Amino acid sequence: MFKTRLLSGIVLVLVALLTICSGGTVLYMTVLCLSLIGAGELFRVMKVREDKWNLLEITGYAGVVIFYLSLLLHDPMYQMLALILDLVLLMAVYVFTYPKYNANQVMPAFFAIVYVGVMLSYVYQHYTDIVLHMHNTCSYLQTCIKKYLYEYNKLDINKK
Repeated sequence: MFKTRLLSGIVLVLVALLTICSGGTVLYMTVLCLSLIGAGELFRVMKVREDKWNLLEITGYAGVVIFYLSLLLHDPMYQMLALILDLVLLMAVYVFTYPKYNANQVMPAFFAIVYVGVMLSYVYQHYTDIVLHMHNTCSYLQTCIKKYLYEYNKLDINKK
């Protein structure tokens, strides 16, 4: 059991490093898929999805996709507009299908968009910062190792 978790953890870390380092479309699509999966899990846990697909759940998925489409415009104003549009769509579903859904289902649907979708989108939005930090860390380690090896070889030369 522990071996399986350890190996799956190692594989997931390697996949995460690969997608973060590649950036661009690969990272965008990976984070979008993870957001949709996470939103689906939250929909199930918070009873937005009961037995089969419903309009509220589909609107929640559409909200995540709309938010991610707004990321392609590279302007925070469009991201805020996308969140407002998502809220309006969810409220429209709530109002026009009133007895079918209650507020305890609509609130988690919007929460899934913000908590899962928006929070994971920051990995895509700031991947250049992450990659630059990883590059700086590797460069620092490389410099330290070279300095250590130089000092080590210098001591060996003096002993001969």
